[in-house]
Amino acid sequence: MSTVGYVDTNDFDVWLKDRGLCISGNSVSLLFRAFDYIELQNYDGEKTEPDQLNEWPRSDFYIDGKIVPSSMVPNQVKNLQMRMAYDMDSGNDPTGVAEQRVKSQSVDGAVSVEYQDGSSKSTISSQSRMLLAKLGVGGVRTVSLG
Repeated sequence: MSTVGYVDTNDFDVWLKDRGLCISGNSVSLLFRAFDYIELQNYDGEKTEPDQLNEWPRSDFYIDGKIVPSSMVPNQVKNLQMRMAYDMDSGNDPTGVAEQRVKSQSVDGAVSVEYQDGSSKSTISSQSRMLLAKLGVGGVRTVSLG
């Protein structure tokens, strides 16, 4: 049992089992890669302690209009780390190089490849994207101050 970032490896194993998922990679390595990605995001609020190394916990941070206690790491952050670890094991690595979608290919004497305009392979699953939006990353959140 070890903690990587915000998640205990046993909790990750339970999370996978509860969802009927399995991974082929090393849990610790995947959790570290997911943690690294989470730490690169910009979040509202401020780190609870100015000299803390990690992005969480945070003060003045809201989820669903409710303030998150500055002493805790929200479950959404932990779920995001586990989902990102699973996604990375499945080949959806947002830190990797995005590939363009091929529109057409031909091999008539010379190779020719045409790419879709403005296309790239999505490297973040919809579940991870929703968790990021819930945390105010790349999405719009409503904050209630009342």
